[in-house]
Amino acid sequence: LISPTIIRHLVLEEPLKTKPLLRKAGLRSDPRCTLGELCARPSSEGGHSKGGRRGPLHIDPEEGTSCDAALLAALLLSPKVMALEELLAREEASWPLRLSVEDLS
Repeated sequence: LISPTIIRHLVLEEPLKTKPLLRKAGLRSDPRCTLGELCARPSSEGGHSKGGRRGPLHIDPEEGTSCDAALLAALLLSPKVMALEELLAREEASWPLRLSVEDLS
C-alpha cells in the first residue's frame, strides 16, 4: 500500500482454525485482524451496516488507484489475517510531509 508519506508492505496468511462451537457462536480463535477489518469504514461512510468505527487503515477503492481493482476488492473481503507489516518512509515525499524512521516506530 502506497500513500503520500509511506510505503506499507503487508503479509497476509490464513487465520488459525476456529473450533466449530466457537464459530457457531460467531467467535474466532485468531486475534489478528483481517485486511477488511483494518480498513473498515463506519456505516455513515458506506461501510458495514453495523459498523460505527473506522479501522486504522483507510482504503477507498472508489477514490484511490489500483493496478488491479479486482484483487484489491478480493483482499478486502478475504478472511486472511495480517501476519507481518513493514513500513518504509517515502524519500520522494515533500519536506513538510516526510517522515523519519522514528515517526514510523
